[in-house]
Amino acid sequence: MIIVDVILLLKFLGWILASTPRLALLICWILTLVFILLFPVKIRIATNNLKRAFPERSSRWILCTAVTSISRTFEGALLMIALPSISSAKLSLSFSLSEQASKFLSDKKMHPVIWLVPHFSHTEVLTTLPVYFRNDRLLHAIYRPLKNFKLDIYLKSLREKNGLIGINRKSSLFRSIDVMKSKQILAILFDQNAGKVGCITDFFGFPCSSTTLPEILHTKYNPELYFVYPRRITFWKSEIIFEPIKCERNFNLTRFSNNWLEHKLKTDKSLRDSWLWLHDRWKIRGQISLYKSHDIDHSG
Repeated sequence: MIIVDVILLLKFLGWILASTPRLALLICWILTLVFILLFPVKIRIATNNLKRAFPERSSRWILCTAVTSISRTFEGALLMIALPSISSAKLSLSFSLSEQASKFLSDKKMHPVIWLVPHFSHTEVLTTLPVYFRNDRLLHAIYRPLKNFKLDIYLKSLREKNGLIGINRKSSLFRSIDVMKSKQILAILFDQNAGKVGCITDFFGFPCSSTTLPEILHTKYNPELYFVYPRRITFWKSEIIFEPIKCERNFNLTRFSNNWLEHKLKTDKSLRDSWLWLHDRWKIRGQISLYKSHDIDHSG
């Protein structure tokens, strides 16, 4: 009963936020302030991550970037709640498509595609992209399920409203293979901590656990590859970017993806402020030997 009430509240809140974006902006900063006061351990994770990535920066810069990143995280969460209540006309005005994005979405050819998606604040808007498809393409995305089943089902339904198909991370390998074989699109959040199932790679000069699924699928099925992400312009407004990746079939995609993201975070303030620095990216859970992604056997 409590969960049902929460879902009704989220639906009502989504309608209110979509109708009054200025209120959404105010709520975003209130949530940020409350979070900072109540969860100092989380703040330390964000600031420690930034110190690791940018040791030359001042403490003030580190703190300001961490607070901005947290506010962007809440901005993205509120956007997810409001998306079902935002009209298509408003969405197209607020979230424009780059030239490469428009070209891809209007392509009528059927071939396997992998979108490598980093954790930026407006990432949820990518779930609306299937409305632009000009053929029978389907967009599949791997997600991490919530512990509460009913709430997980509700949030999954929000993301699937415009045609996206969610793939539970627990069954991602076999479902991903089916997606490649059927010449469809698979979106993968490649910058999450992959835990024990990942391989140890380098990110900002420190070891971290990275998923090898994109590299395995690329080696096996040779799909088209894109970095796909929204570059924030202002509150609930961004440009959706598609960057094609040109590479050979035996390309070390895992390492390349980390290097690409590291470069973006170093050189683009908008992307740096929008990335999820709260994520414990460098926490390694149980791996003993440090091995590289190109050492993995992709046969079979």
